[in-house]
This record gives sequence, structure tokens and C-alpha cells, in this order.
Amino acid sequence: MCPKIGDILILIAVLLIGGAAFFASFGASSQDISAVIYVDGVKKHKVSLSGLEMPISITVSENGFENTVIFENRRARVESATCPDKTCVHSGWLTKPGQSAVCLKTRMILRIESESGDLLDAVSG
Repeated sequence: MCPKIGDILILIAVLLIGGAAFFASFGASSQDISAVIYVDGVKKHKVSLSGLEMPISITVSENGFENTVIFENRRARVESATCPDKTCVHSGWLTKPGQSAVCLKTRMILRIESESGDLLDAVSG
């Protein structure tokens, strides 16, 4: 059976969309990103993750609880927390703009942000 013109057009459209998605995700991984720590909605620390050569550790203490945040090249995570549920620790490594780890006890948010401020990556990532 010979393929119809409609089938060929659908195949071409699928290949174009797949190729565009591949190149968009490849380009997004090379952007400059930073990790920002907010406490009670106030920016407390900002670390550029692009090209970070040595790991950096910051401890946030609030309400009798502590969170230790580790920053490495192109990624960050909450390494340890003294709160009982440790949800922020279980969030793991954050690598893409828009990803975040939240600790309700210390009222802390660790968020990955694009250096360019481009919000599209946070939605499409």
C-alpha cells in the first residue's frame, strides 16, 4: 500500500515538532542559571550556578530549624534539614529554571532561576 499525501504531511509535522523540542531543550541547558534562597518571601542568597568551580554550602536557620543548601556547577539542593518531614531534602537536585524546594518550618524556598529572567524556560522545562 502506498502512503497518502496526508500521512506524509503528518510524519513531516511530527518530525519538525520533535526536532524543535530537542533543540529547544538543548539550548535551555546551556543558559546561565542561578539558585536563589528566599526566607519569608525575601531574597537572602543568590548563587550563580553557571561555571561554579567549587561547591558552596549555606546554612539557613529560622524558627529553631536549620537547612543546609549545597550549590554545585549547574545544580543545587537542600542537603540536610532538622525539620521532621524533610520534604525539601527529598526534592533532590534542582537543575532547571522554575524548579524549587520548599521548607515550611524554616519558611525557606530554594529556587532555580534563569540569569536572563526568561520565564518561558520555567514553563516549558
